[in-house]
Amino acid sequence: MKSRWIGWGLAAAVMLPNAAWSDEKAELKSQIDELRQAISQHQQEMLRRQAEDAQRQQQLIERVQALQAKLEQGSGSAVSQPAAASLAKESADRPSFLDRLLHGAGVTIPSHEPMRASERDRWRRQTPSGHYADPTSFFLLHAYTTVTYADFQRGLGSEPGANEQILVAGTSSRSGKHESGFRNDSCLFIGSEVSESLEGILEIHNVGNALNPVVTESKIVWSPIRGESGPSMRFVGGRYWWPFGIHSGEWFSALNAFSLLSPVAEEVVPAHWNALGVMAEGEWPVTERMGFNYLFSVDNGVTSFELADNVGMARTNQFDQDANRTFTTRLGVFPGIENLSLGASLSTGVMRHGLDTSYAVTDARRYEADLLAYGFDGTYRIGDLGVRGYWYVSQERLTNAPLKRLDRDGGTLDVLYTVFKQAPVLREITLKGRVSTAKDVTLTDGSFRRSQYGLGINARPQEHFLLKTEYFIQDERGIDEVKDNGFALSGTVEF
Repeated sequence: MKSRWIGWGLAAAVMLPNAAWSDEKAELKSQIDELRQAISQHQQEMLRRQAEDAQRQQQLIERVQALQAKLEQGSGSAVSQPAAASLAKESADRPSFLDRLLHGAGVTIPSHEPMRASERDRWRRQTPSGHYADPTSFFLLHAYTTVTYADFQRGLGSEPGANEQILVAGTSSRSGKHESGFRNDSCLFIGSEVSESLEGILEIHNVGNALNPVVTESKIVWSPIRGESGPSMRFVGGRYWWPFGIHSGEWFSALNAFSLLSPVAEEVVPAHWNALGVMAEGEWPVTERMGFNYLFSVDNGVTSFELADNVGMARTNQFDQDANRTFTTRLGVFPGIENLSLGASLSTGVMRHGLDTSYAVTDARRYEADLLAYGFDGTYRIGDLGVRGYWYVSQERLTNAPLKRLDRDGGTLDVLYTVFKQAPVLREITLKGRVSTAKDVTLTDGSFRRSQYGLGINARPQEHFLLKTEYFIQDERGIDEVKDNGFALSGTVEF
């Protein structure tokens, strides 16, 4: 009996280490499988990047060859047929002004352009600085400068003493003045892709006084979820353009359709809002043709609808002294129709606390106020025809004021048609038209409506050089019957 117990003990002593070793072997195999999978994914990512680099290199080689062939013909002779054909193909492959204006609306952009072009970014909400992002470059440095001559009949507006439009060549319909003469607008974009998931972007505007520019964006972008074909999410912190609707691009003379801003962009919603806060945004593809993007933003808000107030705040206000907060959300939908996007935005928050006696009793900025704004927007392109429009509604809800609230609303519709796109003499000609109307209101005089109708031509004699000419018919009805027709000529160089 004793020998039997001894045998069982010896068997158990042998089996227990074997069982422990089996568990350890299974764990080691699992770790090896995970490492192999990670190596495989890394290799696939390297191959994808190598393919993109090779495509980029081949495109540059073809461009050099085309330019070399043109050079060999001599500056005074005609371009050879092979060179002309190569340049024509290059021009046809490059995004037109229409592409740039509607980018971010599901429009496919060739990957050799300095714009985001991966499948993941097809559904991405496009920002002005996003037009200059280059996924093949660690460091980003781009700029543009614009000179404009504008000639208008007389002042349009009812706000005495307000500043003229200073950021975009042309003037503000809310300014109270449309002074004729030359304008200058320039912007500098600086950024870096620190890693695949981390970026920093700085955007500086010259606002007429070169010694006192405005930092319109200074933001950190962290992308912890970067699905190539699935959902993605990023977090943005710092100063960024208020992510309401699609009108922010109108403040950039290199990207807007018309030199003159629409009255809706400046009157129905607070003008030139550079939010200081945090935002979460992302994309969610549903099918190959359907998807949506989304965002949620909270920032310090603004205290006024006026351009001068908000630009001054962007210069000086790094601290929130009144504990105001504004919450903004937007949903962009790509319903499955090629090159069609639809969007809806909502924003609400506190604009002002308490009574500010430095303003007159007839000035809304004297009174405590809350903001409610909502809007709908859409873009569509079919061939060389593009349409872009939005409709906004806002309420400035006042406390202890002559009116309980100031109701504003309005819409803008831009239509563009590219009639010519051919190298080498003239790269592109685009016809454009605009209809815009905005209802505004004052505390004492009631409501009035401003309308703007514009026609013009955009031409690109060569790459990175844009010329604009346009004529506007504008009027104001309700308080005073005012007309302010005029024209503008501008030239922009990007570098």
